[in-house]
Amino acid sequence: MQGDDAIARQFLIAIENCHHREQQRIARQFTDRVRFLERAFQLAPQTRAFEAAETLGLPRIQLMIGPGTLPSVGKDRMDLLRYRLSGNPRLTGEQMLEPLPEIAKVARVEVDKGNPYAQATHEDLRKLALRVEEVLQSPDVDGLVYVQGTNTIEETSYFLGLTVHTDKPIVVTGAQRPYNGLSTDAQMNLLDAVRLACAPESRGKGVLVAFNGEINAGRDVTKTNTYHLHTFRTRDLGLLGYIDPDKIEYYRTPHRRHTVNSEFSLTGVQTLPYVEVAYIHTGTRPGLANADSQV
Repeated sequence: MQGDDAIARQFLIAIENCHHREQQRIARQFTDRVRFLERAFQLAPQTRAFEAAETLGLPRIQLMIGPGTLPSVGKDRMDLLRYRLSGNPRLTGEQMLEPLPEIAKVARVEVDKGNPYAQATHEDLRKLALRVEEVLQSPDVDGLVYVQGTNTIEETSYFLGLTVHTDKPIVVTGAQRPYNGLSTDAQMNLLDAVRLACAPESRGKGVLVAFNGEINAGRDVTKTNTYHLHTFRTRDLGLLGYIDPDKIEYYRTPHRRHTVNSEFSLTGVQTLPYVEVAYIHTGTRPGLANADSQV
């Protein structure tokens, strides 16, 4: 109403001391503006309903979070190394999504209520895999993104690819720089991971690692650098594709058995057997293997 009153005042001021023809022209202009406002108010509910319908049609992605760099907050923007000692709490899923309205344009993201997930032991991995499978069994979930530390992304991805039975996209990502770091990769990696999980082409390709704009198979990828952003690579076989700004582009498909076709299952498995890995090098003492075998 205040807007209409302002227009009316403008009209009265405009016609003062004008000739008759000029008054008629201004009156027509005023009438057109009022009709425009009336039509805008009529269309507003329809517009909101249309936007709501568009949102309801977006893919539904579950966001699960473990430990790691991506949710971390350094003491300042240049705290790119010792951010774990900053004293700042890690961000929640909601806090990570808040500055990224672009995600809401491509997906309906549900932050998992069990976050954050521990990932220090084999038991943690077992529980994580069971939770991922449980989530993806729901008809209300179209894909899943798991955020974790980069040091063990390849291990988690490999394990999930063998033990979770689904053809829905499972995308694992992380970051080399904390969320508030200068030129951080955290926000783009999170957005790319959600976009990859939404892509119909990602279905049936097993566990995928989204990092630095690239798609790698969880079974084949490895971390190659402690600090550089371009760290996850599939050395012999090469990456699966790219997460480009305008589309998801796949160039090859993993053909080894995974996820829904895997022969491994955690059903009925209460604990995982402990297997020690002994690295043999020049000068290794012969008793090392014997000691491991007796533990």
